[in-house]
Amino acid sequence: PWCQRDAIAFIIIRNSIMFLLQLACVGFAAASATVESKKGGAGGNLKVMGFYGFDPDAQHGWTNLGMEGSASLKIYAKQQYNLSSLYGSLENVFDRDKKGLYPDWQATLTKMMHEEFTPLYANGTYSGVFLGDEICCAGVPLADLQQVLTMLRSLVGPDAILYTNECGEMASWPKVPAELDYISMDVYAGYEPPGDPAKEVAAAKAFYETSVFPKLSGHQAALLVPGTFACSNLTYFPLEAQDKVVAQKLQLFYAWAQTEPKIAGFNPWHFHNRSSPQHPPPCDMQLGLEAMPTALGVMKQIGREIVGG
Repeated sequence: PWCQRDAIAFIIIRNSIMFLLQLACVGFAAASATVESKKGGAGGNLKVMGFYGFDPDAQHGWTNLGMEGSASLKIYAKQQYNLSSLYGSLENVFDRDKKGLYPDWQATLTKMMHEEFTPLYANGTYSGVFLGDEICCAGVPLADLQQVLTMLRSLVGPDAILYTNECGEMASWPKVPAELDYISMDVYAGYEPPGDPAKEVAAAKAFYETSVFPKLSGHQAALLVPGTFACSNLTYFPLEAQDKVVAQKLQLFYAWAQTEPKIAGFNPWHFHNRSSPQHPPPCDMQLGLEAMPTALGVMKQIGREIVGG
């Protein structure tokens, strides 16, 4: 009897331990799945990695959508690296000087789409259209942007991506036009010495949460536009210190993006060193991400996780 009771007790204890181990494994697997889902890429909310300053030779493997650049550059990107791009922007449609539309904008847009966009959309060189940068911010009324979007969607069909970037003007919009798939806005802060990597993220987060996310429809998402620039006056702000600030800022942007399902990816500004100042002194914002090796490494890692490279 004592041997039987000991054997029964042993079996009960063994089975209990096995059950607890199974529970632990299930919990670990669930936790791992949660972490994996926050990384983006396949199955995650983060799908887009673009850049102001498209350079397929330097960016292939960690970007998946060309933004700026000539048609020949985008054809090269498709042929060489299978990178798709957006057509744009829409020259001679939006008249920024007169804050409206050109008189013959409908004919211009129709010709653009039929002759320049459609053939390269058919072979995958283009996946959609970038309408332009800060159109309404330049004074073009939202009603004019809506007119163009309505016609553009009818020309390119339901599956082509339509995207534009705006500024604080979006705060006055009642909603994001339904034809758009992606919308973004840029706000830059914390780039003065000694630098504050959290300041720009906080400013962008506050604006997106009040003036972008509530105005999105279910099929729409936002892109983030981190400032990936540096001041060229290195006496004012040493480049090594700026590099560190931008790298930390990118990590903070990515941490936020991983937890916000309304964010679909990134289109940072800007990649290349510019030939002229982009902003009044003391910080001209002239240097691009290519000048900052630490921040570039962070951006590449983020991009690889998003595109699965």
